[in-house]
Amino acid sequence: FKVYLPTEPTGCPCRETRKHILCDCPLFTRQRIYLREVFRNLILSELMSTEEGIKALAKFTEESGAFKKDTRQRQEEDDIEMEKSR
Repeated sequence: FKVYLPTEPTGCPCRETRKHILCDCPLFTRQRIYLREVFRNLILSELMSTEEGIKALAKFTEESGAFKKDTRQRQEEDDIEMEKSR
């Protein structure tokens, strides 16, 4: 993620890759269970090539908040949009 959008926060203070966030980041150990239920070894190419894997990935992302912009930045963007609409 940081390779393609280096200025965008990933939700991980490690500022690592998508693979790190999905497979290794200690912040998301609890949510990673959704991925491991589908593929125990977390082979991303396999995970992303099945409907079951995509559903697990969506659940992981929803529960973890990984890959979202941080809350403060979202609030600032919302405030800017609100000012524009006035």
